[in-house]
Amino acid sequence: MNIKKTLLATAVTTAMGATAIEAQAAPILSADWSGLFTLLDSSGAGIQSRSYPYYADPTWGYGFRTQVSGTMTFDLATGSGSATVNSFDFFGGGPAVATAITMQVIDPNNGLVQANMGFNWGGSNGIPVSLILDARGFFGAISQGVATSDVIDQATVAGYGALPASNGMNKGKFPVGPVPMATTTLDTQLISTASAACAADVANGDANGQCLGLNPSSEPFVIAGDDGIGGSPMIDGPFASSGFNANFDITAVHVGSATPFPVPAAVWLFGSGLIGLIGVAKRKRA
Repeated sequence: MNIKKTLLATAVTTAMGATAIEAQAAPILSADWSGLFTLLDSSGAGIQSRSYPYYADPTWGYGFRTQVSGTMTFDLATGSGSATVNSFDFFGGGPAVATAITMQVIDPNNGLVQANMGFNWGGSNGIPVSLILDARGFFGAISQGVATSDVIDQATVAGYGALPASNGMNKGKFPVGPVPMATTTLDTQLISTASAACAADVANGDANGQCLGLNPSSEPFVIAGDDGIGGSPMIDGPFASSGFNANFDITAVHVGSATPFPVPAAVWLFGSGLIGLIGVAKRKRA
């Protein structure tokens, strides 16, 4: 089955307002990804990692940005996915390890995806991290159809991919440019917690370790506002008291497989404002 033709046909049918859509094939994407990790302080300035080899690498500002990579799986029928991050050294505190990473489309009209994870670093395990990603570049590219070995990178999404919120940090000294998935300035807020002690810490703005081990993927975080700084302030762990913000920006997605299966058309994607990205992407490739 030609996935590209099937998805485009579904998109056109949905955009025309058809009342009944036949079951189509929507792929589950499995891919490797690469990108950048950036830590911003409460003013939006970048924090320089002094871990090697990043501290000695001029490519991304001698440690102001850390090159990271991992894997991801995304279900285009439900707008949900999961991911891994290969461990990396940061600030000499031993390997940084992200766990239990989940992704979910929360605003298809604007291509927003919520990514939740636990983070282990420097002896603190299960630091809750919740981010809002702008994935217009990613969805705009896959709306044209994807196949094994395709690469969605910055060249692919030039003109319609989002800029990372950290793009202008340190007066724009370390710009990234449009990417498939970019961390936004939207903040998240925990509205249900695993313990009364954690709830009290969140309410009081304390970071006493009561929320460590909380799995943000099983607890409801909601968008709480926009402070103009990339990422959402951490609620616990060694960086929380300083109001630090973790940013993960995906710069390239290497498709390993796109497995079709019979489902109703991916209405959450193709019945939304993202339909316009098909035309944009096609014009960019022409």
